[in-house]
Order: sequence, then structure tokens, then C-alpha cells
Amino acid sequence: MNDIIQHFAEIGIKKLQERVLAIVKNGEGLSEVIAEIKKETDALGRGICLEIIKSLDKSIKKDSGRKKDWHVERREDEKTIITKLGTIAYKRTYYCSKDKKRYCHLVDEILGIKAHERIDEEVHAELAEVGAEVSYRKSGKLACEAEISGQTVMKSVRSLENLKLEKFPIGKKEIETLYVEADEDHIALQSGKSAMPRLVYVHEGIEQQGKRRNLKSPYYLASLRGTPGELWQEVYEYIEDNYVIDKIQQIYLSGDGAAWIKQGLNYLPKARFVLDKYHMAKYVTKATAHMREYASKIWYCLKEADLDELGLVFNDLHIATESESKRNEIKDSWEYFKNNWDGIKVQEEEYERIVGCSAEGHNSHILAARMSSRPMGWSKDGADKMARLRAFKANNGKVIGFIRAQKKEEKLYTITKKIMKETSQGLKLRVNEKVCNLEIFKIGKLTGLYKALKAI
Repeated sequence: MNDIIQHFAEIGIKKLQERVLAIVKNGEGLSEVIAEIKKETDALGRGICLEIIKSLDKSIKKDSGRKKDWHVERREDEKTIITKLGTIAYKRTYYCSKDKKRYCHLVDEILGIKAHERIDEEVHAELAEVGAEVSYRKSGKLACEAEISGQTVMKSVRSLENLKLEKFPIGKKEIETLYVEADEDHIALQSGKSAMPRLVYVHEGIEQQGKRRNLKSPYYLASLRGTPGELWQEVYEYIEDNYVIDKIQQIYLSGDGAAWIKQGLNYLPKARFVLDKYHMAKYVTKATAHMREYASKIWYCLKEADLDELGLVFNDLHIATESESKRNEIKDSWEYFKNNWDGIKVQEEEYERIVGCSAEGHNSHILAARMSSRPMGWSKDGADKMARLRAFKANNGKVIGFIRAQKKEEKLYTITKKIMKETSQGLKLRVNEKVCNLEIFKIGKLTGLYKALKAI
């Protein structure tokens, strides 16, 4: 595509202006105008990318340094990759090292394109970002104009290994009280069984922002695979990395009383379990739905942390109930309160310091909204990756940043100043500067192309 920029400057812009004016004349709005302009500028961008790749490949082939270590194995191997500009198809040279132990396309190595990579990292990241919000099938259509299957989106999500947002402040915070809340979602697996992705988050309390009450400095972690202990170890490591442990006087661990949540007490320093009021209310309703007059009596005992009196109320309720199924529900509720009595006592003893638990709402927003609010079957690996991705996004993490941070620094072949100069000169020969007058293609260390290629 020689002189693509010159062609765009002389002919493309004029035709684009005509099409845009026709769109406006037909009564269509700004969105249609922008879509038309984007289509043309994307095509221009693809052309520029092709020119850069061609020139780089040619410069590498001429490079005397390359000839010492690599020899040409094949020419004009085809490669197609989906990018934010659309699909780019190009040809490049395949090399073999002199010791016959390594084979690669050196221009791909310089550009950071893996051997079997068919999707650029930015598209890969966006597929994962969109896939975290809507179904994989819809994600392929929303993230990119190219035809991308739901299967490809799923692979993008599953390729994100050990996804979490590291937070290391310049100085550790000195906080007296921390709050840790936990809950689990219930999802269907493809095998017909069910599973429970776990969500844990740490925060410093509640702050008022206008009419809203928000968590202060929240940090979310989620997983399905692995033991609860492994998740709690992650929670402890986050606290240790971000807070001065010796300054923490109390950690309140809130949840529904599940065994895996209470296991967190073994990992968190100076932690006390607090039974959240949402589940307290749930079991009060379960026991008294048929005889509402007992609800206030149960609540009084719970607020006073009087287990003996609570037992008497439940006994009276059990005797007054004729239905065997309702009696079983009363028994279940009594056992629930009795087994979590320590968490109820903390509510009474330290109610002024406890800010309440919003785990159910956060679980609904972070996990359930994508994983269980509509019928779908997950694999364990897919559910684990999705849970971690949703927590990562709740922490305002950017997938593209994570992907780039995971890239290996070492390369088999790196660009040199000589190759830079050769590439710039090759581009200059194919582009009429008098027409385009684009600084990006001028030779010299201060040019845009030099910086762009050096950044690669």
C-alpha cells in the first residue's frame, strides 16, 4: 500500500467530506458522521501499520547484526491479526538461529506479537472487560467490529492467570479499625452440580458522599478454585501490604456465619466475627412468618444478647405451632442463632463501632449480576476466572495494564538504532512528504515515528 497517506490526503479526505455532507443532508446525526469518519481513519491507520511492518521486516533482513545470529528460513509468511483498527493482514520473514535451536518471525518479536496470536492485546483486554459485563456471545459483537465468537471471548477471560490488582501505597496506613465482609454466590455448573464463588472485601468504614453512604477504601477479592484458606491468605497479605499491622486494634469480620467465613478468624489479626443483620432478619422471618407477633420478642432478645430468654421464646413459638414443616423451620432458625451467638453478642457489645454489613448487596452487584442472575452453566475454571475478573474491575483495575505487566521483558531480538534509521528511510521513500507533511515520517531522534518504534 505505497503512498497510502498521500492517497488519503489527495483523494480520501475530499471523498470523505462529500460522504459526510451527504449523511448530514439525509438528516442523520453526529453519530453517523463520526462512524463514517472512523471507518476511513481506521483504514488509514491499518495502512500505516502495514507500511511500518513492511519497513521493519525489510530493515531486519538487511541488518548485519541479524545476519550474524539468524538466517532466513522462509519469506512472506502470512499473518492476520485483529486490532482496534480492524483486521490487519501482512507478510513477514521467518528466521532460524545459527545454532538451529530457535525459530521465529523477528518482526513479530519486535512488535510483541506471539507466534499463534490472532488478536491484539488491546482487543484481547477489551473482550475480557466486556465479557465481564454481558454474555460471551454478545461481548464478541460489542468489543470489536470484526467477527469474534463467544468462544474466543471465553478464551480471553480464561487466559487471565492470577488476576488481581496489586495495591502497594507509598506508606502503609495506620488504621485502628478495619472491616472485612464476606459472602458467596450460588451458581450452576455445566456438570449439573452447583458451586459457590466466594467474595471478600476489606474497607475502613463508611463515608457520606452527598446522599450516598459509601465504603471507604474498599478492596475486593474473589475466587472459586482453591481452599477458603488460600483466599483468606490473600486477604491477610493485602492487609499486611497496605496497613501497619501493629496499629490495628480490631478487625470486624462480618458475614452470614458460614464455616468458610469464620475460618477467616484464623488468618486476620485481632478479628471478631459479627453476624450480619440481613441474615438475622432472614431467620427471624423464617421462624415467625405464620405468627408475626413473635418477631418483636425474638428481636428484643437478639438486641439484648439474651440467649436464655431467646430459648424460651422459641420454645413457646414451637409449642404454639401445629404445622410440622413450620416447626422444622423454627428449629432451623433457633440452631442458626445458637451457632452464631458470639457474632450476635458482638453486635450488642460494640454496636457503636460496627458500621453494618453490606455483603449481600456487594455479592449481588459483583458476582451474582453476571454469574447467577440469569440461567447459565459454568465450568469451574471459567467461574473462577470470571469471579476474579469481576473483583478486579470492582477495584478499578484495567485488564490491558495487567496484560502488559505480565509480558516478559526479554526478547530473542531487539530493535537497534541502525534498524530504526533504515526503517525511517524506507518509509520516507514511500511517502510524499510534500503532500502529507507528516512529522511522524521524518528522520531523527525527535520524530514521532522514532519514538513510536522505540516504544515498541
